[in-house]
Amino acid sequence: MELLQDKNYFLTRHELRSQRVQPIQAVMEQLNVKRSQLKIIMAARKSGLGKDERLKTLQCAFDDGAFCSTVIEILSEEMPLMNMDMEDCWDDYGNYQLAINPDSFSTWNFDDADSQLSSVGDTMPWFSLTAFLLLLNVPFMDSDLPGYWENSIDNFGWPFEEPVELDYSIPIDEKFLKRYLRKRHLPELYAAVEQAFFPPDNVFLNSNMDDPDSVYFEFNEENLKLLRRDWKKAKPYLEQFGIASEMVANDPGLLRILYDGLKKSQLSSVKKSRVRVRV
Repeated sequence: MELLQDKNYFLTRHELRSQRVQPIQAVMEQLNVKRSQLKIIMAARKSGLGKDERLKTLQCAFDDGAFCSTVIEILSEEMPLMNMDMEDCWDDYGNYQLAINPDSFSTWNFDDADSQLSSVGDTMPWFSLTAFLLLLNVPFMDSDLPGYWENSIDNFGWPFEEPVELDYSIPIDEKFLKRYLRKRHLPELYAAVEQAFFPPDNVFLNSNMDDPDSVYFEFNEENLKLLRRDWKKAKPYLEQFGIASEMVANDPGLLRILYDGLKKSQLSSVKKSRVRVRV
């Protein structure tokens, strides 16, 4: 009792309460949080991210939560991510999920394309190239397609009097098309076509919100390295697409050159296949 009398009443009460047995559910939740934080910390360090000076502060050294939040902030500056709030990005097994947010051609699904092309008069000029590639690439209803073409031709000033199309049974000769556009000083248009018709094997150029597996990645060393590597490769493609979009917005006549190149590249593909058959 003498010991208790020497202490502040509220301090003693706090100490006694802290010694109470906590509910097992609360203890498990705390353990799961620590386990998940440890996985993030280990993955970040093994992937090389731990070398960032922002993770070497005293706060990050003594506060696992601060370390993990800083890791997400760093990654969000490096690449396009949807998730910044760490409270809402866990799977059913307690694993933190990184959700990428790419702005590539592959992210367009049928509903998105249909919605934009049905009200194309409300879109900005930079959408012209995307609309053209969507109309060549997305299988719309036959009854809607002529109207979409007509509206886009009128709205963007495309150099066509009627809809144009490609024969999807004939592959595009990629090398021919690349040379064709480079000779005309339009390599940016090839980068745009590449995303639309034959994108490289890259998670940021092949993701789609309709396919969660292409967007959500468990936070581990392997996925961190994959995402950081692929983003460095994807970024130039996306930048080229943006430049190409501005070029077409300023000069819609470029779409005639692009379409002619696509058709000729298919002819080149047919010629090569005939040569191989003869041999």
